[in-house]
Amino acid sequence: MDFKRREGFIGKIPREWIERNLPKCPFCKEPALWEFALEKREKDSTFERVFGQIPQKWYKAYHFRCPKCNAILEVPADAIMKMPIMSDGSLFPGILKLVKQYEYKKDEKPWDGNVLIESVGTISDLQNVAGTRVLLKTLQEWSSSKIQG
Repeated sequence: MDFKRREGFIGKIPREWIERNLPKCPFCKEPALWEFALEKREKDSTFERVFGQIPQKWYKAYHFRCPKCNAILEVPADAIMKMPIMSDGSLFPGILKLVKQYEYKKDEKPWDGNVLIESVGTISDLQNVAGTRVLLKTLQEWSSSKIQG
């Protein structure tokens, strides 16, 4: 994955989300200038392959990496950003817009607050938590505590 710290307008929403929720890395406890990468989702229906995907379904997850310890967290894209279904100036108004809205809504599940710990980076004594899902609230508690993990 290509991790980058995106400044300016590009990447503003995920950057502000991670900085608001985890200003310090929960593993190395240092203030983090998080880098991130996007994981695209595969088109999973004939409708999507023919007509394309709606904006909410372009991305599956954001992967955030602490540049100091290289820990990586995965957060579902829906937890960070909700985009409008389609603009009113769409090329396919009317029935296509309604079908796409229905298709998205029927599969939509609310985010349960869990974040996947993909890697704990250089923090070797926390390797046992790599690959597990924990609540964002738990990571926030870890980042503010003096004890690691």
